[in-house]
Amino acid sequence: MEEKEISANESIDIIQNMILKAQKNYSVDSFYYIMWGWLTFTASILSYFLAPILHEKTSLIWLLMPLGGVISFIYGANQSKKQKVITHIETHVNQVWLTLGIAFIAIMISIFLKVNLAILPTFILLYGIGIFCTGRIIKFMPMIIGGALCFPLFIFCSYYVFDNFLNQYLILAFALLVSYIIPGHLLKAKFKN
Repeated sequence: MEEKEISANESIDIIQNMILKAQKNYSVDSFYYIMWGWLTFTASILSYFLAPILHEKTSLIWLLMPLGGVISFIYGANQSKKQKVITHIETHVNQVWLTLGIAFIAIMISIFLKVNLAILPTFILLYGIGIFCTGRIIKFMPMIIGGALCFPLFIFCSYYVFDNFLNQYLILAFALLVSYIIPGHLLKAKFKN
């Protein structure tokens, strides 16, 4: 088989088309960002308001997360049946989120082992890494900005570890709003038509 040489402009067009295809596919998968964003946002706000009443039982609110895992698994299984081609860009983004998923599981295990860890700031940092990397890979500025905002929010939230733990829930909710919810809706809207 003979290889055809392509010009620099054709190469750029191919790359731009791959990025656009990945963005379009991720607009369908914006479901994950929107669902996880709202689910975690809701758990954060409920924790903030109910912690003074429930005390240690506030952690029961976070049992919403396994429900999100089940919903994600079912949705992902259905989507994988429909999607015929996975681009290299999507493969890279999937590897980023697989790695972060393992990190989240490790953090949850450390909680059960009673490791002294500033959990909410750590989650903000991991959310920021995932969204920032995804935004950079698919070249979607709202995700890049949302992910980048999580880094100073991580520092700000860490400051409240010993000051007022309840404020961490509000900072986490804000981080989810700017990194998951808003970019997820913008990505979905970009390819709605």
